[in-house]
Amino acid sequence: MRADKRRLKFLRQQLTGGVSQLVKYLNEYVKLYSKLSQIDNKLDEDTLVNYWTEFWKLYPIRKGKLKAAEAFEKNIVDDKTFQYMMSELHKQIAYKAHCDNKNIFHPEFPFPQGWLNQHRWEDETPDVKSTGYITPKNTIDDRLK
Repeated sequence: MRADKRRLKFLRQQLTGGVSQLVKYLNEYVKLYSKLSQIDNKLDEDTLVNYWTEFWKLYPIRKGKLKAAEAFEKNIVDDKTFQYMMSELHKQIAYKAHCDNKNIFHPEFPFPQGWLNQHRWEDETPDVKSTGYITPKNTIDDRLK
């Protein structure tokens, strides 16, 4: 990482050369800068373990823990992703509980590894209104607007 930072400083100095050299160094600079910023934004190990524990307690199917933990570490890169994922998991659990209470068919939860690798928290989940009816988030009329 220290060598990367030195290379970044060198590239910054070289950006005063000719156009072709400038383009070459600029491309390398952008790649290196994005690599370093990804390293700096990663979650620390304690936070990741706490997030994993919270997820595992909430997820309805507890099978394949080791593979699920690997998928979790690969897919949860920052706090924002984790918070969004957990809010959507809560919605999906509430929706499935509502369907069970009303004897409405719904697919079962996949194993946690599949749910994480397929980014299933990004699936659209119908809203459960207080009236007890299920209404889709995006109706056809909403999409035509």
